[in-house]
Amino acid sequence: MFNKSKYTTWYFNLIYSRKIRILDANYYEKHHIIPKSLGGSDEPTNLVRLTAREHFLAHWLLTKMCVDGKHKRKMSNALNKMRRNNSRRRNVIWSKWQYEIMRKAASDAQKGKTFSKQHRQRLSESLKGIKKTEEQIEKQRRSLIESGNAAGANNGMYGKKQTQQTKDKIGAKIKGTKCWINNNSTSKLVNSPTVLENGWNYGRYFSDEHKAKISAAKLT
Repeated sequence: MFNKSKYTTWYFNLIYSRKIRILDANYYEKHHIIPKSLGGSDEPTNLVRLTAREHFLAHWLLTKMCVDGKHKRKMSNALNKMRRNNSRRRNVIWSKWQYEIMRKAASDAQKGKTFSKQHRQRLSESLKGIKKTEEQIEKQRRSLIESGNAAGANNGMYGKKQTQQTKDKIGAKIKGTKCWINNNSTSKLVNSPTVLENGWNYGRYFSDEHKAKISAAKLT
């Protein structure tokens, strides 16, 4: 179930030291030593009282200890739940690095996860009728352009051909709206649809200096 790494050693050292400790704090959290999702019980021998910070540390260590991929996803999901259930905790303020670890855990919990056809159908039905605001669409479009994830083979429409009927529908929908075009040195906002002149492409141009500023801002 668990590997023989330093994380496993740290985890059980933490648990054993807290088992024999007399906790003076008014607030504490119960932790399952062997998580229930991995077969642990509610027996007193499988429970330990931890502070909020220790509880976070224990769950982070568990994400590093599991050998089985399914178990690792379960532990990543449990760590992420600590962020979502923060309202249940008294005056617990997560630091920036703790939030970052929990957000990564949320991503790791989905890796390698497969969904049945029935589950995918339920997800599809639940999303029908939900429309994004123009601000959300523009933010997503800008993010894709800046990251380069929408270019070439990374674009979902790469290599696909649209029928004239589809093109007419798209044209009618965007008629009267604005769009950015660039010539790899400058950008301008024009009415859409528009006929592009030679050397001009759709999308906004960002200089290397501007991209560096954006990257720096994401790291702060």
